[in-house]
Amino acid sequence: MKNSPLIFLSLSIALCTVTLAKSQSKTEKTILSNTRQHSFSDPKKKDTFTITLTGQSILNGNVSFKIRDCKKTIIYEQKFKAEDLLGDMADVLNSRQQQDTIESRIRKFFNEKNYTSPAIAANDKFYEDNSTKEVWNDIKSNKAAIGFLFSYGYEGTYGIAYSKKKHKVVTYFYSD
Repeated sequence: MKNSPLIFLSLSIALCTVTLAKSQSKTEKTILSNTRQHSFSDPKKKDTFTITLTGQSILNGNVSFKIRDCKKTIIYEQKFKAEDLLGDMADVLNSRQQQDTIESRIRKFFNEKNYTSPAIAANDKFYEDNSTKEVWNDIKSNKAAIGFLFSYGYEGTYGIAYSKKKHKVVTYFYSD
């Protein structure tokens, strides 16, 4: 593959696709991408969840996390540095371990255990530091709401769900 500027290795598991792309060009490139279809904004339809790592290297890359509804409209987008996927482990891992951890977290980003239904269980308690009462009550009152939990940043964990009332994705849980 000496003349090929782009080499792809793709792995599909159920409805989840992970793509590792290695390019020889000097421009920003897609290094790793993971896509999964899952019910979210409408329990009867599938939205497309995508996380993409771009840049010149894994450790210095940028991550884009997007959710598109069944009509392909972006309903949620979050961007952050790849190193934010290391959480509080950045200082204790060597360079190779950091790369492996980032790759692993992107591959596992859409694991089924990260989706919750209902988004907020009946016995979950509201904590003022983790949400607003208005958003919490809105999502908790919708028993069909599907939550998605993900982590990035030093120790940040986020819970998001689609608010039928507000017609948009809201953060109903945040912890650091």
